[in-house]
This record gives sequence, C-alpha cells and structure tokens, in this order.
Amino acid sequence: MAGRIHPQSQLWEEIYTRYYRPLLRLAGSYLPRQEDAEDAVQQTFERLMCRDVRLDSSDSPSVYLLCAVTLRRLCLNQIRNRSREVVTDFEEDPPPEVPGKEIGSDLFPDVPIPVSSPLGDALQKIPRDAMELVLMHDLFGYRSAEMAQIRGEKASTVRKKLGQAREELKKAYREEVTP
Repeated sequence: MAGRIHPQSQLWEEIYTRYYRPLLRLAGSYLPRQEDAEDAVQQTFERLMCRDVRLDSSDSPSVYLLCAVTLRRLCLNQIRNRSREVVTDFEEDPPPEVPGKEIGSDLFPDVPIPVSSPLGDALQKIPRDAMELVLMHDLFGYRSAEMAQIRGEKASTVRKKLGQAREELKKAYREEVTP
C-alpha cells in the first residue's frame, strides 16, 4: 500500500477511531502484554485495508464483527506461535520467581494465575497433564484437533482427557471453595 491512498481512507479513519479501544480491550483479553495487544489491533487494520474490503458505513455491526474476527485470529496465531518458540539463548539467567504468582506447564510456563485464588489453588492440585489440557483449551483457545497434533495423540483421546481434567478441576475447586 506504500505510495497510494486507500480509496476509502476517510471511512477507515472513522472505523479506526470508533473501534480502536473496544478492539484493544478484546486483544487484551487474549494477550497478556499491552504492546502485543496494540500491535495486534494495528495489524488487524492493516490486514483489512490491504485486502481492499469495501465498506458501506463505519457504524455497521458487520464492520465491528469483521474487525473482531480478524483480530481474534491474529491473537490466537500469536499465542500459538509463542508456544512453539524455541529458546536458544542459554546465557541469560532465568527470570526470578515471583512467590505466590506462578503456575504453569511445560508448554505454558509463563501463565500467571494467582495462587492465592481458589481457582489457582485448584489448578495446582490437579495433575500437570490435566492442567495443561485445561489451559490449552479453555484459556488459549486451542481446538482438540490442534491439541492432539501438538501432543501426538488422537483428537478423541484429547477430548476424553480434557473432560476428565475438567472434572478433576471441578472437584478440586469445590474442595477449595467449601470449608
């Protein structure tokens, strides 16, 4: 798009002004860092403008839905790519542990869930494999087929284990909540 003005640039400016904050909140619900959320929103608008999507008005619900769906895909791709990154710089010291704030798994070691909450305590009580399944599906939005591919299992096996993991979490949570 370098060097040319988009034919609907004024309309895109209105859309950007109207939907930037709601889309930023949506991206923030997927991505933990503010900078990543801002980048995802910018990429959403860039992607839609480069596709030369024709729009009638900036206040149409379909415009927001188009932006939100594109943004969601970008966020999920970013999460998936981050989970597949390989750390090769072994000279750095590991980040210091924050007491009472870490829970995670082999796939998602940076997932901050407050341990002082009943849900955090319940997550720590269930087996690591079960916690990993729940986090991948319910927090990060992986589908069972994707999880099966990552884990090297059948999708039906993953769905069964996920159901069992949720039951374990439900039981552990009840134990935390009830005195």
